[in-house]
Amino acid sequence: MFENMPGTMPFVRAGKLRALAVTSAQRSPLAPELPTMAEAGVPGYEMIGWNGIMAAKGTPLEIVARLQGEVTRILHTPEITQQLTALGEPLAALLSAAAAIGAGLARAALAASK
Repeated sequence: MFENMPGTMPFVRAGKLRALAVTSAQRSPLAPELPTMAEAGVPGYEMIGWNGIMAAKGTPLEIVARLQGEVTRILHTPEITQQLTALGEPLAALLSAAAAIGAGLARAALAASK
């Protein structure tokens, strides 16, 4: 069974489930004792989960940009940073993705204004 860490680690810690490996490329700081899939004998295997926020087709660029900006702002708050870190979320990857989306929106806005 493959499942994300926030959903399984309470069962692992309680001894009700045995974790064999993590599917990320690096060991998780939440469970450094667990090997990666590559370390466990499955080279080249990596699987990560993701979450997304969607908007309807045709949503004005200003609205999409505002939504992206608010999500980025919220991701940087101490409370959310602590919660995501405690859940084992790859915070650096989330923040990097948010910045890349912001850059893409800026390019789209510039192109639309020409």
